[in-house]
Amino acid sequence: MSLTERILNRREHRKRQTRQLILDAGCDTFAELGFEACTVRDIIRRTGLASGTFYNYFDTKEEVLREIIDDEIGRISERMRESRQRAKNLHAFVLSAYREIYRAVVTQPKVYRIILRNESVVRELYGDSGFSSAIAILREDMRNAVSGGILPSMNVDWLASVFFGAGYEMARSLLETEAGRIEADEAAEFTARLFLGGIQAFSESDTRPVKLRVRAPKKE
Repeated sequence: MSLTERILNRREHRKRQTRQLILDAGCDTFAELGFEACTVRDIIRRTGLASGTFYNYFDTKEEVLREIIDDEIGRISERMRESRQRAKNLHAFVLSAYREIYRAVVTQPKVYRIILRNESVVRELYGDSGFSSAIAILREDMRNAVSGGILPSMNVDWLASVFFGAGYEMARSLLETEAGRIEADEAAEFTARLFLGGIQAFSESDTRPVKLRVRAPKKE
């Protein structure tokens, strides 16, 4: 490697370090002060960098928040996808995905608290569809699971919405109770069993409507 290449590599390494320093400071600032209350200046103070250096990487605190979320959602989405693709049956398909996200929540609580406590800001950043890329990947995996016979034929768009919504609310519960890894795995099993019970209804050959038996009130 030439001297020029080594110098360029060192520069790129320093740039990555500086960018990560800003992201870490932003994460700490959002968690401590709240996204709405904090300013770019609050983030800069935590880095020890000059204001000009910050603006070489980001224009606004919204950009910092978006990159924090994109990094985490991209990472966990890839891990969930790998788990789903390794699944040999429906139970593994559902359980492994929930387990990945819940473990991430309890090991990286700061990031997920920022996401869940700033829902209105996150919605503005990503639009009404929420984490559209993560849901799109989930839908694709579910369509492949239907094609492969792991999932019964059903409305994949609706299924993905329910799957995502259940995981989102359980993640909130885990954060509120400051759960650990054991609780995360138990929550994954609980959500998976509940979800699988619903899917089972679409697998049954007898789809006749259920007749509810209502007992007449006892006479006084």
